[in-house]
Amino acid sequence: KKFSHHNSITISFLDQKERSTMALSPNAISVVKATAAAVAPHAGAITTNFYGRLFQNPAMYTFFNKANQRKGRQPQALADAVVAYASNIDNLGALKHAVPLMAHKHCALHVLPEHYQIVHDNLMDAIGDTLGDVVTPEIAQGWSEAVMGLAGILIDAEETLYSQAEAREGGWRGFRGFTVASKRVVEDA
Repeated sequence: KKFSHHNSITISFLDQKERSTMALSPNAISVVKATAAAVAPHAGAITTNFYGRLFQNPAMYTFFNKANQRKGRQPQALADAVVAYASNIDNLGALKHAVPLMAHKHCALHVLPEHYQIVHDNLMDAIGDTLGDVVTPEIAQGWSEAVMGLAGILIDAEETLYSQAEAREGGWRGFRGFTVASKRVVEDA
């Protein structure tokens, strides 16, 4: 079943200043807390469905390790992250070690703010497809807001890293071409 509840929900990216002051609504926190335990056993199925949808856009495949996809590690890692986030939705300090790790990985791959809307849309469709009619408009709104809230947290953390890299002597933002001047063997394989 195609998930359409979230289609009536307008969620767009806010500029960085607005995002950093944005908090989840009490309703979103309540909905996610109330449904997290019921969603958790389905998290693996949701994320497997999600990646199947996401990779219909070939450009998105470039952000992911193909071996981790084949072996199911990436869907499981995302499932674990979603469950951890949902379980700590009212205590995000518990994620203080996970967010920098994710932000560093995302920056290494040049993940940009606009990618999060694609992730959101595909994840919401995967939730609806996997869980079906139990996803009411209220549940969809709560989870949609929570997904975008986490996106905002990651975007802010990633912007800090991108800015730091750019501000360094000789630093830059984004991709940069390099020329290999020489190669040497440092260890026999």
